Amino acid sequence: MRTAAAWLLLAAGAALGLAGVAGAVVFGPDDTVSSGPHRYSSTGSAVVTAPEAIAYSGPTVTVTAKAADRADRVFVGVAHDVDVRDYLGGSAYTAVTEIRLPWRTTTREVQGAGSPDAAPGSLDWWLVDATAARSASVTLRLPDTAVDVVVMDPQRRPDFAADLTVAVSYDGVFAASVGALVVGAGALVAGWGMRARRAEGRPITGGRA
Repeated sequence: MRTAAAWLLLAAGAALGLAGVAGAVVFGPDDTVSSGPHRYSSTGSAVVTAPEAIAYSGPTVTVTAKAADRADRVFVGVAHDVDVRDYLGGSAYTAVTEIRLPWRTTTREVQGAGSPDAAPGSLDWWLVDATAARSASVTLRLPDTAVDVVVMDPQRRPDFAADLTVAVSYDGVFAASVGALVVGAGALVAGWGMRARRAEGRPITGGRA
C-alpha cells in the first residue's frame, strides 16, 4: 500500500513539476508569451482566425500586423464571429483553424470570389481595430463569446500577405507555475522518502544459514 502511495506521489510530483517549469519558461515573470513575426498569406484579401482557433476566454491578446509590402497599409481588427462571417460573405480568405502556444498554427484556404463590399475601417462593429501604414496593432481581453481576428488589406485587394506577431498574457500564470513547481518538488521528496523508508524496513534474504 505504501509502495503504491509512493509511486502516486512521484508521478504527481513529476507531472506538476514539469507543468510548472513549462509554464514558467514559456510565459516568464510578465505572464506573457510572445511569438513572431510569422508570415501569413492569402489568395484573397484577408487572413482570419476561425472560432475554434480562439475557443477560450480570459487572456489578453495583442496582435501586430506588418504589411509584407512596406509601402502598403494594413488593417487588423477583432469582432464577433457572426459579424465577420457576414462581412466576408463569399469572398476568398485564409482561415487560421488552430493555434497552439508558444506557436504552431494550421491554416486552410477558403474559396470565394471577389472581395467584401465595404472597407473594413468603415464598419462600426469591431471590438477593436486599427489601420496604419506598414504596421497596425490591437489589444483585447478575449470575451467568453466567439471572436475572430481579421488581418487584411484595407483596400480589399487579393493576394494579401502580412507578418504577424502575437502576444498572449494570462494574469498570474507565472506565480501559478512556480507554485506547481514547488508542490511538485514537495511531492517528489515525499515519494522518495516513503520509498527509502520502505527499502530500509525490508528483511535481507538469500545466502546460506
